[in-house]
Amino acid sequence: MEIQVNQQQLDFSLEGTETVASVLSQLTQWVEDGGEFIIESVIDGQDVSGGLPPSLAEQQARDISSISLTTCPPLEFRLRRLTIMDNYLSLMEEAVLKGSLAEMQSITAEYPYLQHQLAQELNGSDTAGNSELNTIVQALQIEKKELSQEQRRSVAVIIQMARSILQDRSREITHPLQSLHATAEQLHRLLPQIVEVSVQLQSSDEQQAMQTVFHTSELLSKLLRTLAIIRERSDLEHSIPFGEIAGAQENLHRLLQEFEAAMAENDSVTIGDILEYEIAPILEQVCADITANTPSYGATGTGV
Repeated sequence: MEIQVNQQQLDFSLEGTETVASVLSQLTQWVEDGGEFIIESVIDGQDVSGGLPPSLAEQQARDISSISLTTCPPLEFRLRRLTIMDNYLSLMEEAVLKGSLAEMQSITAEYPYLQHQLAQELNGSDTAGNSELNTIVQALQIEKKELSQEQRRSVAVIIQMARSILQDRSREITHPLQSLHATAEQLHRLLPQIVEVSVQLQSSDEQQAMQTVFHTSELLSKLLRTLAIIRERSDLEHSIPFGEIAGAQENLHRLLQEFEAAMAENDSVTIGDILEYEIAPILEQVCADITANTPSYGATGTGV
């Protein structure tokens, strides 16, 4: 059997009793251990990228002639996945706005195949939980009558919000320096409000304080996520003074975890203290270092 990875012949020995599924699993593990992901799998001329048919999976590997794999780096793989998810939600949005219940249910029937990937990008976890998108998909799947125009608009807004998040994640990958610059600017502008949160939480401005809290959490997560993307880009990793901000970056990771734990426990005192005395001073310096070394969104970005 001939095995190629990115058109390069691979030296691979069969034990004699292995199935096609077993061999493909070993190859997948080998590719991922090397820091890449498989984006296309072809067995004897048959594209099985979407999954092995059961009959082929159980076949003896010695009975097939060739396996050809195409791989890509993690960021490119994630960008491809984001594009697929956005295209899927675009189809769902179009069906909802057209008002065809049969078409909506046909499209949402494919949701389980993307559910965990969507949850990772939209919720930061592998479980869909009680997200708005997950809730409306489940509702559409059991709906018996056509939606009213108002219901269709409401559902479409939720889908559009999910698509907006996916598109923003894509921009983080395709234009990481510009995305980082914009995030640092937003955080810097937010600093005066951040240091006021502790006072606001103890006064009648609690609603304003919580808006600042959630906005800070989102922007801080985005800042750390984009820094991680730039670290993965060998062509960009020297664009940021990581040596200077490495300690601050590590502290921000830790503080974000403590901050989110305090939010989950509704511990307003700890939330205020972390923001005012720990996060704000670090952000002031980090944001200054970032904006001084990165282009704004008006500049031309560098893609992957």
